[in-house]
Amino acid sequence: MHSVYSRPIPSDLSTLPRVSLLAIADYNFMYRFQVPISAMQCYAARNGYPFIVENGYLQQDRHMYYNKMRAMQKYLPYTQWLLQTDVDVIPLNYSARIEEFIDDSFDIIAADRFNREIYSACFLIKNSPGGRAFLDEWMRLSGNGHAHANYDNGLFMYLLLKALPNGPETCNKHFTNDGYYSFLNCFHQVRNGTTTFQFRITPDGPLIRAKSFRLFEGFFRSGTLWIGARILPYGDLFLHTKTGESLLTRDELRCRIPPSGIPDPSRLISLEETCSILASKGIFYYPHCPPQAKRAR
Repeated sequence: MHSVYSRPIPSDLSTLPRVSLLAIADYNFMYRFQVPISAMQCYAARNGYPFIVENGYLQQDRHMYYNKMRAMQKYLPYTQWLLQTDVDVIPLNYSARIEEFIDDSFDIIAADRFNREIYSACFLIKNSPGGRAFLDEWMRLSGNGHAHANYDNGLFMYLLLKALPNGPETCNKHFTNDGYYSFLNCFHQVRNGTTTFQFRITPDGPLIRAKSFRLFEGFFRSGTLWIGARILPYGDLFLHTKTGESLLTRDELRCRIPPSGIPDPSRLISLEETCSILASKGIFYYPHCPPQAKRAR
């Protein structure tokens, strides 16, 4: 077992919680994002998930963003799946459960962002040999002394490039903080629309299987100005936004959630309107849209 983990991995993972939530924040971030954190605590309590907010600086020699990986190494042994979430992520639907999006044939489950990123602000990692191998390499790369494109998020995608032919070699020259959007374009071109990734860190290492939901298919959404804080009828569990405090109701923060799980029903978009909006943007794969909307190309 890798020595950075807080305890040996249990032989019977079924005794562990199915899903746990983890966020990291120093004291400044905890104060700044106390309202979104409170909402996530309500979501976790309502659904019976352990939720940890780690405020320790566990890796003093690196940028705070890289403490995300060390905190995950600390808590992953205590759960079957760990949802790592940033503190500026808020719930949209308190009744939707994370298990709806879990596929145990994968070790990493993430979601696409509107700007072509596969975003590490909110993703799932499995307590498996593949999941731990991904996490260990992600942590190792964070300390190699080189500039990284958008810190932890760029490294997250850089690892996924290992699954694609000549991926790291093709995009390596763009992998700097100054060239992040150049790196994103390279990643998008090399990715060529694939949603699943399979690779090993070393030839004899465990196989890592990762997937990323396409925009609007998964459990997490970031921004998307033409949808904003409105809520889609399927999926759309969490929203990444810097203005979460203005979107959350007082009852929400008191965990007074209606049975529907939607605190403000006026924000829920009908399926018909959803299909129309997404089709106008060239998105035809949203679940449950009528066949004519999917074919209208």
